Amino acid sequence: SPNLPFAVVFGIEDNWKNPYSQQASFEIERAIGTLAISAAYNWNRGAHLPRILDRNLRYGPRRPDGQPTFTFANPLIFQQNIFEATANSFYSAAIFQVNKRFSRHWSMNAHYTLSRAIDEVTDFNTDYQPHDQLNPRAERALSSFHQKHRFVASAVIESSIQNSLLGGWVVSPIVIASSGRPFNVLAGVDNLGDRRVNTHRPLRAGRNIGRGPDYTSVDLRISRRFTFGERRNLEFIAEGFNLLNKTNFRSVNNIVGNVTVEQLPGRIEGTSDSPTQPLAFTSAFDAWQFQFGLKLNF
Repeated sequence: SPNLPFAVVFGIEDNWKNPYSQQASFEIERAIGTLAISAAYNWNRGAHLPRILDRNLRYGPRRPDGQPTFTFANPLIFQQNIFEATANSFYSAAIFQVNKRFSRHWSMNAHYTLSRAIDEVTDFNTDYQPHDQLNPRAERALSSFHQKHRFVASAVIESSIQNSLLGGWVVSPIVIASSGRPFNVLAGVDNLGDRRVNTHRPLRAGRNIGRGPDYTSVDLRISRRFTFGERRNLEFIAEGFNLLNKTNFRSVNNIVGNVTVEQLPGRIEGTSDSPTQPLAFTSAFDAWQFQFGLKLNF
């Protein structure tokens, strides 16, 4: 880089291996009348996932607080970032589902997932390098994509009233509820002396120890077709999203400064504070929204 006093080098390991995954699943399903009830288990392991490590670093003497210090194999190289296929991921999930076929003017689908996702890296760019470049296995933790609980239910309900005004309406609600995803807590400074700023966590803090906000939404669609002759009809559609107008926060300010894990809150969660404050929410999903439409079919 022309703005740095020493070179930043990128490369790829000599014995690169292509990533692959191992999968296993089974499911039990039982039909009871118009209902289908099932329970399933899914397992997935990803191997040789790509990540990037600075191979110019060497361990120096330990500091009095037990944290490592670093020296450099080549003092004239600022960073030697090498792509390696050495990371792993693990996912397991139990899925319970109930389906009702359309009969008696309504149908329904509901499922609940209890899952756990663990990995050692989020992505292979330099912002996701380990806190300790020489100990990447210490990065194994709940994945940034981990979502322990997720519930989704939807239905289609058709009006059975034999009336020119009230008949023919179709109501389709959707309910979504899910637990928050982990986020990585960062110090925002080079607290190890390895020439890194964007990758370090508070001292003695593990990866992804923050818990992101939960999510809940209720959506609804109402529609009706008005016929004109044998082949023409006009369909009215009304849709509402996040009908409860719940504030679903999206992201958290995860830069907490040069502190230790003992100085962090007991539960590391987002707070409704100024977005510039550590652990404050910085963005949210949309508030309630409505849209209306007309569709002419001929």
